[in-house]
Amino acid sequence: MKRRRTRPLALLVVAITLAGGALTASSMGANDPDVALQATRYMVSVDGYEVGSFNDLSAITVEVTPNANRSVSLDGLITGKLTASVRPPIVTLKRGMSGGTELWNWYELVQRGDLRNARKTVLLSVRNATNGTVAQYRLVNAWPVRLNVSGVNGATADTLYETLTLTADTIERVRP
Repeated sequence: MKRRRTRPLALLVVAITLAGGALTASSMGANDPDVALQATRYMVSVDGYEVGSFNDLSAITVEVTPNANRSVSLDGLITGKLTASVRPPIVTLKRGMSGGTELWNWYELVQRGDLRNARKTVLLSVRNATNGTVAQYRLVNAWPVRLNVSGVNGATADTLYETLTLTADTIERVRP
């Protein structure tokens, strides 16, 4: 039996041009793809207004759930399309509670059922120890689904913590 000669796979670099500029290999982190990003805090801006700094990002959850809508032929081949349900993104942040009421006022819009005014554009900036932005996410039509205050202990003077959970129509990683 004669063996076929195989060729090594070549790395293909694709330049993607966007309306505001281009993504390059260096801007996507291709120079150091195995180095984990370092983050010390997370800045949250709502409709261009900075509402606070958070020291804990519990999660950014995005999920696509496959549906079982498919057709299989008699010989076992899949003939229909697999479909999927896209769940809205969830972002959970935590910080020491401040005296500001911006987040509470925003949450109250949701409690009153005023989602038209509660839906905002949120920019989440991931910052490193030198305050440099290492990543940025844009949440489109975001609104708070949960605002939790914890850490209350009457016997000691504990720090109060505020946990904010957001959902949105979409989330985009906009930088880098």
